[in-house]
Amino acid sequence: MVHIPEGECGGVSSIAATLSTKIGMLVQGLILISVNKWVDVPAEVKEYIMDRVLKRNEQNKKNISKLTVNHAAGSRSFQRTRACMHQLAKARDEIEVMRAAREKDLQEFAKKQAEMEPR
Repeated sequence: MVHIPEGECGGVSSIAATLSTKIGMLVQGLILISVNKWVDVPAEVKEYIMDRVLKRNEQNKKNISKLTVNHAAGSRSFQRTRACMHQLAKARDEIEVMRAAREKDLQEFAKKQAEMEPR
């Protein structure tokens, strides 16, 4: 069940929005489009929808408990995370190339400076 704070008209969390979306998806296949209000939906259809939502919730809890690695990328998809990691690795390689070139330039500069000093 979604907790509705006193003084509010509905759930205020992202969980409430997700639940609302899932119920809406179930309703589309079970309720005629001519039904305009939730109170007009037959009780057995409401019970069926609630059972489906609760069963899915229980299955999700079981699946999450089986995970061995916590997902820490937030809302970013795996593919997007992998692309970012690839870009980061590429940038690190470019930095190493620039560092090596800079080190070579510094060595050449030091060599020329040493040659210019009187002995």
